[in-house]
Amino acid sequence: MRRIIAVLSVLSIALVGYAGATALQPRGPKPPAAKFADGAASKDALIEAWLEALASRDEEALHRLRVTREEYLEILVPWTVNPGEPPRQYSEQPREYFWQLLDTRSRDWGHSMMERYGGQRFRPRQLDFSAAPREYAGYTAYGLIRLQAEDEEGEPVTVEGPFIAGVGGTYKFIGLDWTD
Repeated sequence: MRRIIAVLSVLSIALVGYAGATALQPRGPKPPAAKFADGAASKDALIEAWLEALASRDEEALHRLRVTREEYLEILVPWTVNPGEPPRQYSEQPREYFWQLLDTRSRDWGHSMMERYGGQRFRPRQLDFSAAPREYAGYTAYGLIRLQAEDEEGEPVTVEGPFIAGVGGTYKFIGLDWTD
């Protein structure tokens, strides 16, 4: 009998230790430990590339600064959940619909951005965002850009830009919509 009690005691200690160890493990799937392909190494580097694309009127360069279809569908769509929550599951049709909507709007807004700011050079002074950064399970979202700058004549100007997403130390624009 003593032997059974001793074995049960050892098993209960082992089970309590196992339960405690597993309780420390995060629940649910982990977000991808990804980086954006060709993403900027910092928000400032992304802003510099954006201003250069505008100054040179390079709309293609402007679009290379935003997330790709794959990044949108594999990182942003499923992982726009609170940290620790499982990824959202969407069927292919809604995912494609939302990508097409973002892509079409981004192309329209990119064209409008070029019409408003294209060909102008700006000297950045202060970078602000329309909202505080928001942590999601797979990335960090930053509000719309509010860049206080000087134009070529030295006059103060506010240059407005799109939302930024950060993943694994890389940054891209979510889309090119730059209005509230």
